[in-house]
Amino acid sequence: ASLGRQLHCQCVKFGFLDDVSVGTSLVDTYMKGSNFKDGRNVFEEMKERNVVTWTTLISGYARNSSNEEVLTLFMRMQEEGTQPNSFTFA
Repeated sequence: ASLGRQLHCQCVKFGFLDDVSVGTSLVDTYMKGSNFKDGRNVFEEMKERNVVTWTTLISGYARNSSNEEVLTLFMRMQEEGTQPNSFTFA
């Protein structure tokens, strides 16, 4: 299994997925490994998201030149009440 999946399983086992920092790290791990499906699934399952979580997901798609998805997520982020910061635009 990939490192991301192993980490994901451990997080589920120990009940850490409700922690926004842990969830964001998992999203980052999957996105950096070009595993967009699992990264997106973790993101969608998270109960709490912050600007770092959103930016992590958006950056993963941006690195893959998925411009349409980047714009869609950026608009959704704001619609759901999270405002971008300087990190989002970096």
